[in-house]
Amino acid sequence: MHYSELQFAPNSLFLVTGGAGFIGSNLCEALKEYNVDITVYDPWANPAIAKREYGIDVVNELPTEKFDAAIAAVAHKKFEALDVLSLLKDKHVIFDVKCTLDRSIVDGRL
Repeated sequence: MHYSELQFAPNSLFLVTGGAGFIGSNLCEALKEYNVDITVYDPWANPAIAKREYGIDVVNELPTEKFDAAIAAVAHKKFEALDVLSLLKDKHVIFDVKCTLDRSIVDGRL
């Protein structure tokens, strides 16, 4: 299936880990076309710089809400210990851009 064929319910909640860089910010830009709510979690990013350079809002603290989808956009060590499943709703999608997550929980990879 081509990514353009994907459909998400309006206002689905997406979590992008490490989304303050080039790859993550471009992913976020593409996701906006699907009318989803995007939370970018990056504990190292400066939110003001990410907003100015990439036009995205970044949170440095791990969100507490449950998400419909998670996209692992970077391979930082900080995210290796992250329990992605605990951040997601029962019915969810996980996409691993950098192939760092356990293959058994991932729905798609590059």
